Amino acid sequence: MRSNTTVSPSPWPPRPGVNAAAILAGESATATKAQRAAAECRSVAAELLDDPDNLDLALRLHAISAEPRNAAVLFDLACRIRDEHVGRCFVPAGVVSPIAICAVTPPCVYCPRTPGYFLTDAQALEALTMLAGHGLHWVYLNGGTLPGGYDAQALALVEAAVEAGLSPVLNFGPSFSRAGLRALHRSGAAAIVTSTEAFTPELFARLKPGEAPDARQVLMDDCEEEGIPFETIAIAGVGERIEDHLDHLRRLRRYRCLRRVSFSRFRPAAGTPMADCMRCSPWAVARLVALARLVLPPACEIGLNMGLEADELPLWFAAGGGGGRIHAVVASPRDDGHLPAGEGSRLAGPQGCVVVDRRPLLAGMLAEFGASLAAFPPRMAA
Repeated sequence: MRSNTTVSPSPWPPRPGVNAAAILAGESATATKAQRAAAECRSVAAELLDDPDNLDLALRLHAISAEPRNAAVLFDLACRIRDEHVGRCFVPAGVVSPIAICAVTPPCVYCPRTPGYFLTDAQALEALTMLAGHGLHWVYLNGGTLPGGYDAQALALVEAAVEAGLSPVLNFGPSFSRAGLRALHRSGAAAIVTSTEAFTPELFARLKPGEAPDARQVLMDDCEEEGIPFETIAIAGVGERIEDHLDHLRRLRRYRCLRRVSFSRFRPAAGTPMADCMRCSPWAVARLVALARLVLPPACEIGLNMGLEADELPLWFAAGGGGGRIHAVVASPRDDGHLPAGEGSRLAGPQGCVVVDRRPLLAGMLAEFGASLAAFPPRMAA
C-alpha cells in the first residue's frame, strides 16, 4: 500500500556551483596526477630502502607523504615490511611505574614530576608477583633518574622479576654504572631503555636542563659494547625539526643491540613550563613511524610509548608500527587520570597501587585491523 506520508522539503540549501558532470569529467586528470605522485612515492621509497643513510631521500619522502594519498603508498610499504619481518601478533607487557624518585634538578621542562609519586620497593615487588599471576611474561620497570645511583635497587627488582617468571626491561634513564649494567644483564635483565628524547645539544639543554648532555648517549654506547639489548624512545612535537628525527634514526641503525624504537606524541602537562604548548599531531607521528620502518633494521620493533590512548593504535599500525611488546597492564601509585575512561578495567593490586588492565580493549581493537594479542584472543574482551 502506498504511504500518504508527505515528504518534507530538504532543510539544506541548494549547492550553487557544484557541477557533478564537471567533477566526473575531471576524474581522469586527477587520477593521472595521483598516479604520478604515487609512482614518485614508490620510487623514492625504493631508493631509500637501498640507501637508508641518505638523508636527502628521507626528507624528500617525508615531504611527499604530507599528502594523504601519497602517505597511503608509504604506509602500505611500511606495513608489508612489518608483516614480513615482525608479524602482526603483539605480546602484552606489564608496566610498574614509577618505582624510584627522579633526582634530576631542575626537572625536564615537559615532565609533570610530583613529589612522593612513586611506588615503594615493597609495592613494586608485590606488583611483580601479581602481574606474573595474570599470565604476563614481560614487565617494564620504570624509575626516575639518579645518575649512577640505582644499581643496587634495580638489581634487586630484576632478581625478583626473574624469580616470578618475568623478563624485565629497565627504564631508569642514565642511572647505572658500567659494572651495574653488567650485573643487571647477568641477573636476567632482558633490555635497557636508553631514551634519547632530544636530538641536538641546543634542544637537549632546553628540555632537560638538569641532566648531563652526553649521559644517555654513553648509556647507549655502554649497552652496545657490553652486548646488552636496548630500546630507545623519541618524543615528537617538542620543537625538533624533521631533519633531527631522520638523522637520529640513521644513527640508531648502526647499533647491533638496538631492539625497539618507540615514539611518544608530546602531551603538554599542567604545571610544567610547556603546559601551554601545542600537542603533537598524530599524523606527524604516523609519518615518522613509516619512515622509521624503512630506515631501521627490518626486525626492529616500532612501538608507541606508554600512556598513549588506545585510539592511537589504528593509525600507528596502519603506518607500519608494531612488532613485539605492547604496554597492556599498568601498575602505578594512584589514579592520576592519565588513562581516559573506558581504556581498561581495574585489577586488585598492592595497597596504594592502582592496576589497569588494558588487554580486553587492546585485543578487541587489534582484531579489528587483522592483528592479535598473544594469549588473549578477542573473545576474552567480552
